[in-house]
Amino acid sequence: MNFALGDDYNFVDKEANPKEFNSMKDFFKWDDEVYAFVSYKDGARTMPLYPKQKAFIMTESGKTFANVSQR
Repeated sequence: MNFALGDDYNFVDKEANPKEFNSMKDFFKWDDEVYAFVSYKDGARTMPLYPKQKAFIMTESGKTFANVSQR
């Protein structure tokens, strides 16, 4: 799946920022497998990330900007 994130996004990892992660997880009722989420479109859209998926943030030209897959 590919999603256009726009000019900015917010990546929140369960281990790096548990307080923000848990507040969003409770709001969206995600299951326990979610390890992080990406918020984009000025916070209007939020996508949970799951361990079995490969997740990358790409530049407009298609180059990898960040690998946000669970490690």
